Amino acid sequence: MKNVKIGVLLGALFMAIILVGCGNGQEAEESTNEEVIAEVNGDEITRETFDQVLAMYQVGYEAEFGPDVWEQTIETGETVLQALKQEVARILILEQLIMQRAEEEGITVTEEEIDGAIEPYLEDPDIQELFEEGSLEEDFIREQLRKELLAEKYQQWYVTENAVTDEDIEEFYAENSQFFEVLEVQARHILVEDEDLARDLIDRLEDGESFEALAEEYSTDGSAQNGGNLGYFGRGEMVGPFDEAAFTQEVGEVSEEPIETQFGYHIILVEDRIDETESLEEAGENIRFHLENQRFQAHVSELHDEADIVQEEEL
Repeated sequence: MKNVKIGVLLGALFMAIILVGCGNGQEAEESTNEEVIAEVNGDEITRETFDQVLAMYQVGYEAEFGPDVWEQTIETGETVLQALKQEVARILILEQLIMQRAEEEGITVTEEEIDGAIEPYLEDPDIQELFEEGSLEEDFIREQLRKELLAEKYQQWYVTENAVTDEDIEEFYAENSQFFEVLEVQARHILVEDEDLARDLIDRLEDGESFEALAEEYSTDGSAQNGGNLGYFGRGEMVGPFDEAAFTQEVGEVSEEPIETQFGYHIILVEDRIDETESLEEAGENIRFHLENQRFQAHVSELHDEADIVQEEEL
């Protein structure tokens, strides 16, 4: 139940700025200050803003997927670059909608708040170097921070005005009980390529030899150095036959037969089992957090549906 903020995340923002300033192979298209890529209830989003934000996202994509990512296609038939442009436009439009609503409700961000948020970055030597090079302006950082802080304040205001009640939490808990069931086992295994060897090892375990010692000596995967220890895992995390065996064996029980998977033949020792349900009291705050964000995202979608939005088709 993760909180998804609208707008540019500051950590990625400033890392991207640093990398763009240091020279990035995929640069944004040349912009003109007058060109507008979208209007949101009459407010303009300029090509200049769009290009700067696009460039930041491009840096992150290249860092993760490499410089050849842009011409790759996705399921819709679009290139990655085309899809990213549409996503950046969507983010900027939603951001603008939130700015408008925040101003309608009298929510503001003071210069002192921006000063406090920007101070760590102004003290960063890499940021200072970009200022000196002229590839980054403080005004741009301040504006991004203002939007981020305003969006956070508006979200806080909205969830307070539309508070999640204890009854809401209880209803969600009752209707989604499967989310609060915890079923995990802790197991060790020995993985070998030969079935006859696996059967021989089972016989030796039945004769009292140490599971950990045999795992360290014979197991062919990385868990061997830890005596075959796989830690705790839940249903569905392991391949089918292994999963079925691990969750049907009793604690302290060793596989009676080798378990065959695409990786080889496994011998499994189940050492512990957790089978419990998280209580309403334990889950309450996470449920509240989830419902608050769910409501806010629905609110933002409603703002979008009701807005007068004009967007350029070619980005």
